[in-house]
Amino acid sequence: MSREQLIVCMDASAATDINQAISAAMAPFDRNRDLSSDQDKGGEEWDSWDVGSTKLEFLVRVGHENDPRLVRNPKTPRGELRPLTPGLCDGGPLGLLDLREQKLQAAAAAQKLWNQWTEFSQGFPTAQGLDDLIAADPHASEQVPGPAWHAYRRQPLVQALFADHDLRDRFGDNAVGNFGVGEDAFIHRKANESVTADALLTIDGRWLAWDSMRHDPYVQLVGDYLDRLPQNAIAVVVTYHC
Repeated sequence: MSREQLIVCMDASAATDINQAISAAMAPFDRNRDLSSDQDKGGEEWDSWDVGSTKLEFLVRVGHENDPRLVRNPKTPRGELRPLTPGLCDGGPLGLLDLREQKLQAAAAAQKLWNQWTEFSQGFPTAQGLDDLIAADPHASEQVPGPAWHAYRRQPLVQALFADHDLRDRFGDNAVGNFGVGEDAFIHRKANESVTADALLTIDGRWLAWDSMRHDPYVQLVGDYLDRLPQNAIAVVVTYHC
């Protein structure tokens, strides 16, 4: 498995020693833990971890950029020096983070992307998304789409998308399906994705992963969970390997 990102949520007591608190919260999910106890009810999610991620950082509330309670790892999980931006961090008390503004900025970027896709796609016949084509083919699956993939690629809109490297980078290979959910749903999804990692470890010790449910319910769950936590609760992004 490649390195993935986890948001570890902890109560205010974690502020005394963040690394120790993260270690304790993640311990039940260590692949190398002692499995001899009948009380062990954890999972086998990771074998190493580091604070921070190059894929997800939290926006700091204006005026709190230098608060010592913020968590910032100066090195990447590979040990390389990492440029730190004052307005971003790896975590800390939720009262110091501006997740609402982070979602608003992501929503604005999503609106711009939606408008660009609409302008690009309106000159082509309506296309079917890859997921719909896979669902209609009893012999196809996400892992082996087979003829469904070829049917997807033959559509004029998709042909034009794949013919332009910049457009393909901007909109993604599965653009038809991603934008096909509708404008409001697309923007709402992108807003929640801006504060979502591959997995979430809740304060009460539940490990919830992106592959345990459909994508939109998962990112909604993470966004809602963080919104409901008290302001003195702590959330930290961790990169883990399994």
